[in-house]
Amino acid sequence: MASSPSDKNYSIPTGTGFFTPSSGADVGVRRSLGNIVNFTISAEVTTKEHTKNSGGKRTVDKKIITQVGATAKFTLDEITAANLEYFALGFREEQSDGSFIIKGLSQTQFEGFLEVIGDNDTGSQVDWSGDVSFIPSGDFSLIKDNDDWSVIAVEATVQEDSDGDFGTWAIREEA
Repeated sequence: MASSPSDKNYSIPTGTGFFTPSSGADVGVRRSLGNIVNFTISAEVTTKEHTKNSGGKRTVDKKIITQVGATAKFTLDEITAANLEYFALGFREEQSDGSFIIKGLSQTQFEGFLEVIGDNDTGSQVDWSGDVSFIPSGDFSLIKDNDDWSVIAVEATVQEDSDGDFGTWAIREEA
Protein backbone atom coordinates (compact mmCIF):
# COMPACT_ATOMS: atom_id res chain seq x y z
CA MET A 1 0.00 0.00 0.00
CA ALA A 2 1.15 3.50 -0.74
CA SER A 3 1.98 5.59 2.31
CA SER A 4 -0.11 8.71 2.88
CA PRO A 5 -0.18 11.18 1.35
CA SER A 6 -0.47 9.58 -2.08
CA ASP A 7 -2.93 9.91 -4.94
CA LYS A 8 -2.76 6.09 -5.28
CA ASN A 9 -4.96 5.95 -2.16
CA TYR A 10 -7.90 7.67 -3.90
CA SER A 11 -10.54 5.24 -5.05
CA ILE A 12 -13.59 5.13 -7.29
CA PRO A 13 -15.04 1.84 -6.07
CA THR A 14 -16.64 -0.84 -8.21
CA GLY A 15 -17.05 -4.51 -7.49
CA THR A 16 -18.96 -7.73 -7.75
CA GLY A 17 -21.09 -9.44 -5.15
CA PHE A 18 -21.90 -13.04 -4.31
CA PHE A 19 -24.27 -14.74 -1.88
CA THR A 20 -24.08 -18.30 -0.57
CA PRO A 21 -27.26 -19.29 1.33
CA SER A 22 -26.97 -21.37 4.48
CA SER A 23 -30.52 -22.75 4.16
CA GLY A 24 -33.17 -23.42 1.52
CA ALA A 25 -33.05 -25.10 -1.87
CA ASP A 26 -29.78 -23.44 -2.92
CA VAL A 27 -27.87 -24.09 0.33
CA GLY A 28 -24.13 -23.85 -0.24
CA VAL A 29 -24.45 -22.61 -3.84
CA ARG A 30 -22.46 -19.38 -4.40
CA ARG A 31 -24.21 -17.14 -6.90
CA SER A 32 -23.54 -13.75 -8.39
CA LEU A 33 -25.88 -10.92 -7.40
CA GLY A 34 -25.36 -9.28 -10.80
CA ASN A 35 -24.80 -5.54 -11.11
CA ILE A 36 -24.66 -3.81 -7.74
CA VAL A 37 -25.56 -0.12 -8.01
CA ASN A 38 -24.22 0.67 -4.53
CA PHE A 39 -23.07 -1.19 -1.42
CA THR A 40 -22.50 0.25 2.04
CA ILE A 41 -21.61 -1.10 5.47
CA SER A 42 -22.66 0.77 8.61
CA ALA A 43 -21.29 0.03 12.06
CA GLU A 44 -23.83 0.17 14.87
CA VAL A 45 -22.28 0.97 18.23
CA THR A 46 -24.21 1.61 21.46
CA THR A 47 -22.40 3.28 24.34
CA LYS A 48 -23.06 3.93 28.00
CA GLU A 49 -21.72 7.02 29.70
CA HIS A 50 -20.88 7.39 33.35
CA THR A 51 -21.03 10.85 34.86
CA LYS A 52 -19.23 12.33 37.83
CA ASN A 53 -21.55 14.49 39.94
CA SER A 54 -19.10 16.63 41.88
CA GLY A 55 -17.56 20.04 41.35
CA GLY A 56 -20.81 21.86 40.60
CA LYS A 57 -21.60 20.15 37.32
CA ARG A 58 -21.91 16.69 35.83
CA THR A 59 -19.07 15.57 33.63
CA VAL A 60 -18.59 12.40 31.65
CA ASP A 61 -15.69 10.51 33.18
CA LYS A 62 -16.10 7.20 31.37
CA LYS A 63 -17.75 5.94 28.22
CA ILE A 64 -17.92 2.27 27.27
CA ILE A 65 -19.25 0.28 24.33
CA THR A 66 -22.16 -1.94 25.38
CA GLN A 67 -23.36 -3.29 22.03
CA VAL A 68 -21.96 -3.67 18.53
CA GLY A 69 -23.38 -4.71 15.19
CA ALA A 70 -23.32 -3.86 11.51
CA THR A 71 -25.70 -3.48 8.59
CA ALA A 72 -24.99 -3.92 4.90
CA LYS A 73 -27.21 -2.04 2.44
CA PHE A 74 -27.10 -2.56 -1.28
CA THR A 75 -29.09 -1.96 -4.44
CA LEU A 76 -29.37 -4.43 -7.29
CA ASP A 77 -30.59 -3.44 -10.75
CA GLU A 78 -30.75 -6.88 -12.34
CA ILE A 79 -34.36 -7.88 -11.78
CA THR A 80 -34.11 -11.67 -11.61
CA ALA A 81 -36.20 -14.15 -9.67
CA ALA A 82 -33.14 -15.04 -7.57
CA ASN A 83 -32.59 -11.37 -6.62
CA LEU A 84 -36.27 -10.57 -6.15
CA GLU A 85 -36.74 -13.43 -3.68
CA TYR A 86 -34.50 -11.58 -1.16
CA PHE A 87 -36.82 -8.57 -1.33
CA ALA A 88 -40.08 -10.55 -1.43
CA LEU A 89 -38.88 -12.97 1.28
CA GLY A 90 -40.08 -16.02 -0.63
CA PHE A 91 -38.42 -18.82 -2.54
CA ARG A 92 -38.67 -18.78 -6.32
CA GLU A 93 -40.48 -21.63 -8.04
CA GLU A 94 -39.79 -22.29 -11.72
CA GLN A 95 -42.88 -22.87 -13.83
CA SER A 96 -43.20 -25.22 -16.81
CA ASP A 97 -42.94 -22.27 -19.22
CA GLY A 98 -39.60 -21.15 -17.72
CA SER A 99 -41.08 -18.25 -15.75
CA PHE A 100 -40.89 -18.02 -11.95
CA ILE A 101 -43.31 -17.26 -9.15
CA ILE A 102 -42.40 -16.10 -5.67
CA LYS A 103 -44.89 -16.40 -2.83
CA GLY A 104 -44.19 -13.21 -0.88
CA LEU A 105 -43.32 -13.26 2.81
CA SER A 106 -43.43 -17.06 2.88
CA GLN A 107 -39.73 -17.42 3.81
CA THR A 108 -38.86 -14.85 6.45
CA GLN A 109 -35.20 -15.79 6.83
CA PHE A 110 -32.57 -15.58 4.14
CA GLU A 111 -29.26 -16.19 5.85
CA GLY A 112 -25.86 -16.96 4.40
CA PHE A 113 -22.45 -15.64 3.42
CA LEU A 114 -22.25 -12.35 1.51
CA GLU A 115 -19.09 -11.30 -0.37
CA VAL A 116 -18.22 -8.10 -2.19
CA ILE A 117 -14.97 -8.11 -4.15
CA GLY A 118 -13.55 -4.76 -5.24
CA ASP A 119 -12.53 -4.67 -8.89
CA ASN A 120 -12.05 -0.96 -9.56
CA ASP A 121 -9.32 0.27 -11.92
CA THR A 122 -8.39 3.31 -9.83
CA GLY A 123 -7.25 3.20 -6.21
CA SER A 124 -7.20 0.52 -3.59
CA GLN A 125 -9.62 -2.36 -4.01
CA VAL A 126 -11.62 -3.19 -0.89
CA ASP A 127 -13.31 -6.54 -0.28
CA TRP A 128 -15.83 -7.33 2.43
CA SER A 129 -17.42 -10.63 3.44
CA GLY A 130 -19.58 -11.80 6.31
CA ASP A 131 -22.50 -13.84 7.57
CA VAL A 132 -25.78 -11.99 7.01
CA SER A 133 -29.55 -12.16 7.27
CA PHE A 134 -31.45 -10.29 4.51
CA ILE A 135 -34.23 -7.81 5.22
CA PRO A 136 -36.21 -6.06 2.45
CA SER A 137 -35.55 -2.33 2.29
CA GLY A 138 -37.48 0.45 0.63
CA ASP A 139 -40.00 -0.08 -2.15
CA PHE A 140 -40.01 -2.13 -5.32
CA SER A 141 -41.63 -0.29 -8.22
CA LEU A 142 -43.77 -2.35 -10.57
CA ILE A 143 -44.75 0.76 -12.55
CA LYS A 144 -42.82 4.03 -12.69
CA ASP A 145 -43.71 7.49 -13.94
CA ASN A 146 -40.18 8.22 -15.13
CA ASP A 147 -37.47 6.53 -17.12
CA ASP A 148 -35.35 5.35 -14.16
CA TRP A 149 -34.20 1.74 -14.04
CA SER A 150 -35.97 -0.60 -11.64
CA VAL A 151 -33.92 -1.57 -8.60
CA ILE A 152 -34.14 -3.95 -5.67
CA ALA A 153 -33.04 -2.44 -2.36
CA VAL A 154 -31.80 -4.95 0.20
CA GLU A 155 -30.59 -4.57 3.75
CA ALA A 156 -28.69 -7.29 5.56
CA THR A 157 -28.04 -7.58 9.26
CA VAL A 158 -24.45 -8.68 9.68
CA GLN A 159 -24.30 -11.66 12.03
CA GLU A 160 -21.49 -12.28 14.49
CA ASP A 161 -19.37 -15.18 13.24
CA SER A 162 -17.79 -17.96 15.30
CA ASP A 163 -14.73 -15.76 15.98
CA GLY A 164 -16.86 -12.88 17.28
CA ASP A 165 -16.32 -10.78 14.15
CA PHE A 166 -18.91 -8.86 12.10
CA GLY A 167 -17.43 -9.37 8.67
CA THR A 168 -13.92 -9.34 7.28
CA TRP A 169 -12.29 -6.52 5.32
CA ALA A 170 -9.42 -6.89 2.86
CA ILE A 171 -7.64 -4.14 0.98
CA ARG A 172 -5.39 -4.53 -2.05
CA GLU A 173 -3.23 -1.99 -3.84
CA GLU A 174 -4.33 -0.41 -7.10
CA ALA A 175 -4.61 -2.94 -9.90
